[in-house]
Amino acid sequence: MNIAHITGEAAPFIQTGGLGTFLEKLAAAQAADGHMVRICVPLYLLTDREAGEIAETGIRINVSAGEKEYEFAVHSALVSGVEYLFFANPELFSRGGIYGSGDFDYSDNDLRYAAFSQACLFYFAGGCAVPDVIHCHDWQAGLAPLYSSLLFRDMKWKTVFTIHDVQCQGLFQRMDLEELNLPWEVYDIEGIEFYGQISFLKAGIVYSDFITTVSPAYARDIQTEGFAGGMEGVITKYSYKLKGILNGIDYNVWNPGNDCYVSCSVGSGRNWKKECKKDLSGDFGINPERPLFVMIGRMSNRKGLELILDAAADLAQKEADFFILGHGDKAYVRIIKKLAESFGNFFIHTRYDHALAHRLFAAADFILAPSLYEPFGSSHLIGTRYGAVPLVNPSGGVEDTVKCFAENGCALIMKEYTVAELLNKVDEAIKLYSTGDLTQKVMESSCCADFSWERAAAQYLEIYRSPDGGGT
Repeated sequence: MNIAHITGEAAPFIQTGGLGTFLEKLAAAQAADGHMVRICVPLYLLTDREAGEIAETGIRINVSAGEKEYEFAVHSALVSGVEYLFFANPELFSRGGIYGSGDFDYSDNDLRYAAFSQACLFYFAGGCAVPDVIHCHDWQAGLAPLYSSLLFRDMKWKTVFTIHDVQCQGLFQRMDLEELNLPWEVYDIEGIEFYGQISFLKAGIVYSDFITTVSPAYARDIQTEGFAGGMEGVITKYSYKLKGILNGIDYNVWNPGNDCYVSCSVGSGRNWKKECKKDLSGDFGINPERPLFVMIGRMSNRKGLELILDAAADLAQKEADFFILGHGDKAYVRIIKKLAESFGNFFIHTRYDHALAHRLFAAADFILAPSLYEPFGSSHLIGTRYGAVPLVNPSGGVEDTVKCFAENGCALIMKEYTVAELLNKVDEAIKLYSTGDLTQKVMESSCCADFSWERAAAQYLEIYRSPDGGGT
């Protein structure tokens, strides 16, 4: 099958978070299965040109936006069997940031990603190996299904739209419609109008052939009030073409049996964990004789940072160490740094470090993932590969993925999202550490469940080939 992805970011060249990783891993799994796979992404000033050899193709695409034309030069690179197509327009994308500068989004993001989406479709419609399916991701590519229905009705491709984060809705002023090469007819409650603005996310939902999101639980939740930022009614209306597919984790990257970042040899039982903690103790002062709770991810309220902060004084009294690795909201980073300075059992690293993440997963006795909400959530799954017991709030995709570990007695699941319940589960964990060793059992449970990208790729292929999308 000929598959094309349209996205605002894709690793290993450019990413701000999980979206970039998703594109890299899913596309690689699809290519490994024998499909022709291409990823369309803007060529940013910040694109990592050392991640692959990016070459000019000589192809130029012109698109109109209002009274102006924008020319895109198409570049390409081949990584893991996937062709990355970079659409270069210096005026729109050669800037110091990806989506914005500092805490502010670029004011013309609507124009930037509208022009980019059109350029991608014109590229494929021009005969460059016309895809069977065009898979669009998040608000940045939300207009592509709409443009497809308006400008490319004769093309036989299907459009799939994946909601990675329903809270990121791509909201812009309605007066920009003509600049975006869109007719006023689409500014309607049945179209892309959303509370007096236009929504790129809604465009993807309404005009795509099929909709997916990153877990079955998330697909259900975003149809309920309070989870979808007001978009629940629209999603419910189109739920007949919606399906939740669990993301994957890369079993080759997160492989305790062959991990170049972990110096201690993988073994069974707690001795291996202690050796991994000793490896960290020289750098951070971790006590290898105490249970280690590790939290890896973006520092934000959605990841449960408020809960951690409210519980910090009590956690500081526990006979355990707590390590937080990640970057994110500046306010949280400042507060967490103060915690580490104030409490001897709190450790922090505020820049994501891939090598350190591997060492922490190997050393962790427990993965702390008390997210307020999590569309998918991967840290607890990666932790189980290394024998760490997940301590989680069962929200969103976590609810789907933690079941098998809970059934085997290898997970600590919060019953409510409160400080008291978090502390209760931490106490349970410390008691569990003192009375038994679940390391090997957790690793065995991890092997019994399939959270691979190959499994995810197979499920997406079913969607691509389905005549009706097989909605929820």
